[in-house]
Amino acid sequence: MRCNVTQLTGRTDVALRVEDPIGLAVWVLRSNPGWDEDHVPAAMEGNVTLHVNLKESIPAWILYGTAVVQEDGEVHFLADIYGHDAALERVLEQQYPDARK
Repeated sequence: MRCNVTQLTGRTDVALRVEDPIGLAVWVLRSNPGWDEDHVPAAMEGNVTLHVNLKESIPAWILYGTAVVQEDGEVHFLADIYGHDAALERVLEQQYPDARK
């Protein structure tokens, strides 16, 4: 399935956290000549928005979760900013009607 972030979330202001944005950009642009470890950071610091077409598409898997388990086993529940938990709950209730008992 091909889709963009707006199709997935219904929003255009979605941000994704990336541990190493420069490394990711260099890897994504590896087939585009001139986009290396020097050019990418310079482009990121500029005041002009650049649009770069990729030479090849890259499959991506984006995971959305509202619960996080820390290394010590403690569970943290986060706000469901996209409202996906309600839809998931409805599906789970249909599949497992006795789960809440």
